[in-house]
Amino acid sequence: MTDTVDTPLFRGVYRSQSTISPEDRRAAIEAILENSRAKSVDRDISGAPLVRQDYVVRTLEGEESVVRGPYEKIAADDRDEAVTLLKAQAVEKRAFSRWSVARISDNDRPSRKGLRARPPSRGSTRGRRTR
Repeated sequence: MTDTVDTPLFRGVYRSQSTISPEDRRAAIEAILENSRAKSVDRDISGAPLVRQDYVVRTLEGEESVVRGPYEKIAADDRDEAVTLLKAQAVEKRAFSRWSVARISDNDRPSRKGLRARPPSRGSTRGRRTR
């Protein structure tokens, strides 16, 4: 992650209800996540969606304009309804600094595909000696 003092770090948390049929949902969500993972590295976004049945709560972290973009896109997408912004705030450090976009789900194990080795981000003590 390339957090700098010049670019404030922002976290957005929002929820939605999926309109994708239960039998198609898992494959559709995995396809959406693969697309999101590919874009997240270039956009310097970290985060995770929590999937429980047809509800999804997403947390995204990065530059504010970049984090708000996916929220606006999902709000206009017919695969989601009842899209609600739960929290939008500047933060000191990332909660998901090692995750590009990793799925957390109630019906199987968490996806580790989004977990990547990343350099320490602002506010992280990982990789630095502390006493």
